[in-house]
Amino acid sequence: MKKLNELMNLWALIALALPMTFVACSDDDKPSDDPDTPVQMEEGVFVYNSGNQGYTIEGSLSFIDLQAGRVTNGAFLSVNGRSLGSTVQDGVVLGDNLYIAVSESNTIEVVNKNTLVSVAQIRPETSQGSSPRDAVTDGEYVYVSMFSGYVSRINPATNAIDKTVKVGPNPEEMAISGGYLYVVNSDGNNWQAGYANGKSVSKISLSTFEEEKKIAVGLNPSKIVADASGNLIVLCMGDYTETNPASL
Repeated sequence: MKKLNELMNLWALIALALPMTFVACSDDDKPSDDPDTPVQMEEGVFVYNSGNQGYTIEGSLSFIDLQAGRVTNGAFLSVNGRSLGSTVQDGVVLGDNLYIAVSESNTIEVVNKNTLVSVAQIRPETSQGSSPRDAVTDGEYVYVSMFSGYVSRINPATNAIDKTVKVGPNPEEMAISGGYLYVVNSDGNNWQAGYANGKSVSKISLSTFEEEKKIAVGLNPSKIVADASGNLIVLCMGDYTETNPASL
């Protein structure tokens, strides 16, 4: 319980550094799983459901309609007649499209943000990394961290990966600030060795798409955000013990 309280306090500090949007919902909001119910993408929130890899439960996409006060689950499936895949992780909107990272299936699904009709399915080549985790955009490109140790850039004109840069082991979340892309390197798969090769944030130039340096941080960095002034806040999860607890 102590560790849980510490993590909740850390996230509270991060939340204070970010602009917030408050949405009022009516008390009679009801979820809808009816595939015949149309999903009107006028104003709402996309929710990425990872599923359960261990029990072979596929991931999914939900849509919270803020105007109608309705939740539509399985939205991608109902429109496209197929599953998003295993372990849906994250997504980001750029232009008319929504880019969805699906880790275990090793795909990035591109759908129209208003209709959810599939536009493209990106399957990274070995040299472009694997297991997509986090997705962000600078308004020009989409950037996806690959848990295998890379960050790949997607050109929205072709919906294809056009550049890839090697970073640290098991990168997680990313943030953009001052012409740079920052990605945390967790080394999460190396937990038995104490995340020895993590403890860093890769600083990538957006103009050259090359890693300029690694910034030393705490143990097992997993989350990163930029505040309104461009400052970066990194949450390091530690090794989940009293000896090496989570830290900012």
